[in-house]
Amino acid sequence: MPIPTPEQMRRGFAALPNGVCVLQVELPDCRPGMTVSTVVPLSLKPPLLLTCIRKASFIGLHLLEVERFSISALDESQAGVSDYFAGSAGVADSASPTLLAGAGLQLSCTRHTVYDGGDHWILVGDIVSLSVGVNIAPPLIHYQGRYWSTAPFSLENRS
Repeated sequence: MPIPTPEQMRRGFAALPNGVCVLQVELPDCRPGMTVSTVVPLSLKPPLLLTCIRKASFIGLHLLEVERFSISALDESQAGVSDYFAGSAGVADSASPTLLAGAGLQLSCTRHTVYDGGDHWILVGDIVSLSVGVNIAPPLIHYQGRYWSTAPFSLENRS
């Protein structure tokens, strides 16, 4: 079987639904952010997560300078926020908080380590604080190149 092309990889992995998050970093003069769909809990003790960042992105170019970052998990009403941070780096002014209001989950992190992952960096973060929203709306999902939402269901009610 031949090695898949980048286009085949994009199409294939589009079949995996992912929660949509915004990662923001703290640089001296700005708070650039980007939309990420790979955020994975790595360890409960110590509390660690990992995410992947394209090396050629604005944040990827500055990642090794970054000590602190935040991740905000978006809900179904925040597709516009995702779009804002998805293209070129969305930037909040230096006075803005790096946790996005209304996010269902907000994580403040420090850089634990960074690994080389081909055309991406694999960022492992120490979670220093975690906040779960009070009235959590359904999450924003990215699947097959589009945004989706979820509807709860119970396996017990299936016939």
